[in-house]
Amino acid sequence: MKVLSRRHVLASAAAAAVLPAGAAYGDARRRPLAIERVTLASAQADKPALPDALIVVRDGKIEYAGPRAGRSTPSDAKRIDGQGKWAIPALIDMHVHAPQLGLASGRNVAADPRTAAQDALLPYLANGIQAVFNLSGTVDTMALGAMTAAGFVDGPAIINAALIDGSPPVRPGTRVAATAEAARAWVSDIAYEGYRFVKVYSRLELNVLAAIIDEARKQNLRVVGHIPNSARGQIEKALVPGFDMVAHAEEFAKQSPELSDADISRFAALSRASGTKLIATLTCFEWIARQTRSVASLDSLDAMKYLPAAVRNEWRAGNPYARNSTPERIERFDRFVDFHRRLVKAFRVAGVPVLAGTDSMIPGLVPGFSLHDELESLVAAGISSNEALAAATVEASAALGLADTGVLEAGKRANILLLDADPNADIRNSRRINGFVREGAWIARADLDKRLAGLAKRNA
Repeated sequence: MKVLSRRHVLASAAAAAVLPAGAAYGDARRRPLAIERVTLASAQADKPALPDALIVVRDGKIEYAGPRAGRSTPSDAKRIDGQGKWAIPALIDMHVHAPQLGLASGRNVAADPRTAAQDALLPYLANGIQAVFNLSGTVDTMALGAMTAAGFVDGPAIINAALIDGSPPVRPGTRVAATAEAARAWVSDIAYEGYRFVKVYSRLELNVLAAIIDEARKQNLRVVGHIPNSARGQIEKALVPGFDMVAHAEEFAKQSPELSDADISRFAALSRASGTKLIATLTCFEWIARQTRSVASLDSLDAMKYLPAAVRNEWRAGNPYARNSTPERIERFDRFVDFHRRLVKAFRVAGVPVLAGTDSMIPGLVPGFSLHDELESLVAAGISSNEALAAATVEASAALGLADTGVLEAGKRANILLLDADPNADIRNSRRINGFVREGAWIARADLDKRLAGLAKRNA
């Protein structure tokens, strides 16, 4: 295994090394920026909104964020009038599947790898997303992350998790651990390859899961993923300290034969005791349920024009949810949707962190746009708009170990959304993006719209 891992590392490093040096943010990042007369709409419950505020950004970091009174704007700053607008931290999607563009192998990629990567990541950028948690990490997505980290491509930071499954794996080509010894070897390799997270999957045996969690702790990695099928009837053996995040509310539905409130209460208590967070992905299953009724439900998605034609065609012609639909399945999925909403509300009440993730690119989940759907779904489940914002900002940052972002404070990285309306009054206002400060560089709404229009034209 070690030889294979070293090849993975070298391939990823080589993919990043051949990219031309460049910075997507250019001189704009180095010039100071000031947003004046703005309302700071913090997602932190103990910090009320602050009107008539000033944000000063320098060298990609927040230099000041606080009352405007008594504070002068730097004379050399680019000035943005924030009157009548709200500033929040840029968003994080805690569950995505990044595209496999062939960057590391050189195959199946456009003549210009920068264009291919930029097109894939633009929908995230246009929706104010500063980082994504990719739960299908490969050499290729590590290379994509290197491109964004270097500023060669303007897009979100990509945090990758490497997958381990049992035998036979759900997905061909996955790392397979049928024994605890194999699991420990894979975790060691994953750490060597530069990952910070291990994703556990559905066909792992419980003793193998325990070995992964134990070895991950030794390797300073965190564990995220599915609750294995082997935990049915004994979920307390899976929800243990070190299982950091469950990737879907659906994982708990699979563990509850009657989809009962009693099970929800027990799952919440177990998760709180183990320190296990929940990535809700409510909108994911809501879209699956819609498609079991009709694939025509996708026609309401105007944002599909930002996807490649091959993806759009696959979502329609090859849609697995519409193809395998039965009345019984429709009824079952509707019950799952209701269970997920009750679960999220109960977890939040119990003090279990609930995080905003989408599972894009599952059919119906357009990158970037679907995170705003998820925020609305969280509020529909009964949590406040402020809590939903926290699930995609400050709490998401903490879950990923990103101490330098997620809040608007001096010393933090300057990833800021400027909104035209108050998101705490109506979570749908998170979509009303006036501009995006990305790593200290200002991107106006008009620029984002122009880029999106170009993407739609290329995909037509």
